[in-house]
Amino acid sequence: MASESFVEIFRKAVEREPYPYQTTIGTATQFPELVVVPTGAGKTAAVLVGWLYRRRWHPEPAVRTATPRRLIYCLPMRVLVEQTYSVALNILDRLSLRQGPDSVGLHVLMGGASESEWRTHPERDTILVGTQDMLLSRALNRGYGESRYQWPFSFGLVNNDCLWVLDEVQLMGAGLATSCQLDAFRRRWGTYGPTHTLWMSATVSARDLQTVDREAPQRVLELADDDRRHEALRRRLQAKKVVRRSDVSLKKEKDPSYFRSLASEIVGTHRAGSLTLVIVNTVRRAQVLYDELKSLWAPARGKGRAKQKVRSIGPTPELLLVHSRYRPADRQRLLGRLLDKPGDAGRIVISTQVVEAGVDLSARLLFTELAPWPSLVQRFGRCNRAGELAEGGEIRWIDIEPADDALARPYDNEALSAARDCLRTLSDAAPVYLAPVELESPVTHVPRARDVLQLFDTSADVTGGDIDVSRFIRDTDDRTLQVFWRAVDDRWTGRGSIRNPPDGLERARREELCSVPVGELREFLRRTSDSEWINGWCWDVLDGRWKRVDPGQLRPGLVVLLRADLGGYDPERGWTPQARSAVAPVTPPADATSALLAPEESAEEDDGTYTTQWVPLAVHLDDAEREARAIGDALAGVFNGDGPIPDILLRAARLHDLGKSHPAFQDTLLCRLSSDERSTREKVTWAKSPPANRARHRLRPYFRHELASALAILKRPELLSDIVDDRRFLVAYLVAAHHGHVRLAIRSVSGERRPEHPEVRFARGVYDGDVLPEVDLGGGLRLPTTELSLEPMELGLTSDGQRSWTERAWRLCDELGPFRLGFLEALLIAADWRASATMHPAEVEHA
Repeated sequence: MASESFVEIFRKAVEREPYPYQTTIGTATQFPELVVVPTGAGKTAAVLVGWLYRRRWHPEPAVRTATPRRLIYCLPMRVLVEQTYSVALNILDRLSLRQGPDSVGLHVLMGGASESEWRTHPERDTILVGTQDMLLSRALNRGYGESRYQWPFSFGLVNNDCLWVLDEVQLMGAGLATSCQLDAFRRRWGTYGPTHTLWMSATVSARDLQTVDREAPQRVLELADDDRRHEALRRRLQAKKVVRRSDVSLKKEKDPSYFRSLASEIVGTHRAGSLTLVIVNTVRRAQVLYDELKSLWAPARGKGRAKQKVRSIGPTPELLLVHSRYRPADRQRLLGRLLDKPGDAGRIVISTQVVEAGVDLSARLLFTELAPWPSLVQRFGRCNRAGELAEGGEIRWIDIEPADDALARPYDNEALSAARDCLRTLSDAAPVYLAPVELESPVTHVPRARDVLQLFDTSADVTGGDIDVSRFIRDTDDRTLQVFWRAVDDRWTGRGSIRNPPDGLERARREELCSVPVGELREFLRRTSDSEWINGWCWDVLDGRWKRVDPGQLRPGLVVLLRADLGGYDPERGWTPQARSAVAPVTPPADATSALLAPEESAEEDDGTYTTQWVPLAVHLDDAEREARAIGDALAGVFNGDGPIPDILLRAARLHDLGKSHPAFQDTLLCRLSSDERSTREKVTWAKSPPANRARHRLRPYFRHELASALAILKRPELLSDIVDDRRFLVAYLVAAHHGHVRLAIRSVSGERRPEHPEVRFARGVYDGDVLPEVDLGGGLRLPTTELSLEPMELGLTSDGQRSWTERAWRLCDELGPFRLGFLEALLIAADWRASATMHPAEVEHA
């Protein structure tokens, strides 16, 4: 691209001049580690444009090379994700980077969002915006809402060649310490490509980012005198916000008088044509207060107090309830109304912490329940935000009874007491008058090196269970999962109220999902179920079917199916566990193409095998090698001088599916054909077939062709004659791991068909002594007739003196580091996925 200055690029992207600190982010020799600037000062634009400039326009080639190709923008709340995505979209549009060969990918990662595009093109410049739940869980190799067999795919990509930007970190709780630890481990174990972490907030210090394995950031960027002299920023920093205590205080959780009195004070102080924002600390209190306010303008019935209230309070302002527990369409509708200009009667918004940061609101009047000082500072930023009100804004804080720990939740009384002391002496909340902030929330769970290494192994235990990473991502009181509702129809099996969803039920779409606290869903299921039947289901990855979920086993990251007739949701109020009316299922968009598949591939399924046409094995291997070459060439500079890696990827791509020549796999592709068509097609070794031929492995349940491929590679070293000896096992490992089922261990699974002879080893549908026939692998390679051996699955040395598979795999992890090894896994998977999407002329199907 033509060389342009940062100021020119910023002006084009944001349509204003940059502040001096924003220019520093884009032009300094290195990215800062911590950016501390007041709310509303343009941190998002600074980082997005700064990264784009350094990646595409910076005059120094070394700076462009040292800038990671993926920007991962991590936020604590969904509403911030949607707003940041919108900002990024506008910036890319203005810079003409949405289309064409120089385009930059932009993807949102929240519950239910499709992830295929950003993962299948790891060589492209990409912006990935998501919540801390979705992003940190993937960085820990336990991606929430993601198939376990795809965890390594995301893990490899979000830990290599990335700029991690964590914004509003004062709201991240345990996730903040986890991000610091992960940054330390990336430095310790190494990554492919430059990888850097940048934390941003208006209310943190470098000390808040010091953890057991990471020192406090040294490169801290704050506002300088030049920034403070900038007229627009100076006006924002000095914006007048008069602070006074509300006449109402919270003394009991379920005291109706609190909500009546607060509603009366809100109505009495609201001005027509303006925005009044009320922030309370829990969703339940927000819903009750909203209902109380709504009742004030409800049509009066009969005589008495209700009718008198309507006459006395005047025109009806628009009432909005905003929190984090809505389905996406309802949340988007509310966010759109929230950001619109208020009408003549004005607008009253009842909200939770969801508007505390990042949301571009500017209220004339702000009510806020007492909260920790960092949260209050963020809330103050939603009042007279840019200093646009000549008379200033007004803030009324609501005290909370200090003797009741339950009332303080989700905070603690100690933090509220410190904030109360600050408020008692504060008369103006303009940013220049606010006291410095220190985060005092104790971190109880911090991932150590052994935890991250343990998480590198994605094998399930015998029950399908996993290590719970939620303690590293959210604080205990802030953990959620996803639910979706479906109406019972004729496909559900059972009688009366006891019905089970079909295994082929359509996967949950993003627009159906609602975030729900784990504890509240647990109570909801216990209330709506009887002693024998539970009315919630999760997908069982081992058995490949929907399974009733035990409320006691709910954990963050799960996706739970609920019956629509049981209630629990209202479009206006969001997740409402006490609501009994049937939930209206979300109608899929007109262009929805979701097949009737389970939401997560089971241990027996092989979805990638079924495409739109028949593809011979040699043709598919040609395609995979071509895609691996394209990826490797584009990423040649990230391998840190590790010359053999591109050749290893090419050879792994060429050999990755040779195990499909196994008779059990070929039978699966051909078993639904007529005898005449089968006799014709049996003359070719196939890699892919149309979905109409979809079947489970009838000869060998749970058969995994990639294990057969890896065992054949170990048995035939001549296939790797051009690969250096100490990297040959890496080829076998990548081949075995490319579907995520066989990685650090070779194990049988429950339900496999045992060999007739009890002494014969077996695992994943492969038997000791199985024979692969001679087959053309394309590219001048042929696999001779090969007898497979499962001896590597045993501990200790094999008969030819080799270590076991597990020992060699962990040595490989130790040599390369888990992040680099995961990245290589991801690249091979991407090449395979792209090869599988290749369309061929009709004659290929009749080879």
